[in-house]
Amino acid sequence: MALAGFWAFRSLRVTGDIDAFVPQAEDGVSSQAAQSLASSDLTRTIIVTLHDSSPTHAVQLARAFAQSLAPHASTLFKRIESGPQAGLEKRVYDLYFPRRYLFVAPSAKAVTALNAAWVEERVASLRTQLMGPLSPMIARIAPDDPWLVFPTLLSQLRSNGGSALEVHEGGYVVSGKPTAVVFLTGSASPFDSDAAIRVSAALEAAKQNVLKISPSARIDIASVYAFSRDAREQVERDIGRISTVSTIAIVLLFLLLFRSLRSLALGAVTLGAGVIAGVVACRLIFGSIHGITLALGASLLGVGIDFVAHYVNHCALEKDRSPQDIMGSLWPGLSLGGMTTALGFLAFAWSSFIGMREFAVFSFASIAASLLATRYWCPPWMPTAKEPAFFHRKLLSGLSHWVRL
Repeated sequence: MALAGFWAFRSLRVTGDIDAFVPQAEDGVSSQAAQSLASSDLTRTIIVTLHDSSPTHAVQLARAFAQSLAPHASTLFKRIESGPQAGLEKRVYDLYFPRRYLFVAPSAKAVTALNAAWVEERVASLRTQLMGPLSPMIARIAPDDPWLVFPTLLSQLRSNGGSALEVHEGGYVVSGKPTAVVFLTGSASPFDSDAAIRVSAALEAAKQNVLKISPSARIDIASVYAFSRDAREQVERDIGRISTVSTIAIVLLFLLLFRSLRSLALGAVTLGAGVIAGVVACRLIFGSIHGITLALGASLLGVGIDFVAHYVNHCALEKDRSPQDIMGSLWPGLSLGGMTTALGFLAFAWSSFIGMREFAVFSFASIAASLLATRYWCPPWMPTAKEPAFFHRKLLSGLSHWVRL
């Protein structure tokens, strides 16, 4: 068991991906769409706003923030953008110009507008713009776009998108406010909890570097990575809290009822065997274990300890029988109850959620291992029976009276 535990927990990878709780549809289309959304560039986008005394100072802070993240450009971030990148105009042109007519509504008005007056108006507009400040661009596209559909499309895109952002000294700023904006795109899915922790740590370090430059600046970071990190931390706190409370309650109950450290040690061994078996099964089948599986598995401590408590209780009350004899008489009922419980959890293996399948495997292996450890490890090490404690006798008397009613 010790070797199995060493292998199970050595380099154990605890995941927190939400993909594990995305249902797997039979046709695969719905699940593929959900998984694509969970790992899309939109979901990986991080928006950082930096507010300072003036737009110029805010842009300088945005550049400092981006430079602080530059060492992580090849590992954590695939885009770090505090202002328009070189070649942006060409990318916009390549994207929209070949598709410009797709944005023209095919209405009756648009079709009937191609008359002599409309053509004359378009020619006059072309002549006017060729004499304006945008003449270099107009002269370049006019042979392929004489009706100037592309400039009109750009104007519509700008008007529809509003004027929330503008470029100031090479950086993005909020119109009319001394607030700069930095756009980031993570390399890994935000629902990969390990990646979310690393990304959040890098963002926090960059934030602290900027605050050293301007302590009065206000920096806000919006991303899904923060939610994933918080969820991971919450799961770890839940695991610690549930495990601690369960362990304290089990220790107190065993000491109060049985007054035996050896009985308590036997309970700890069976629980340890169950946890190790669950982790080993998940690592062998899934390669890792989800944080939620560990949290829910910690709540199964009470199920595993029931086998030992039931056996130790009989040994304390039947002092005239050997531990092996008592186990022989208890085993049919104990095994039936344990395996029905284990099989009940195993039914989740047919769930459409991968996370629930993992929980089913962990629960089945954990309960089965605890049951077998109780059967084969407890009898040889069962302590000499003592007179039942006062609280033990009173509890049994009360329960017996209640059962008779």
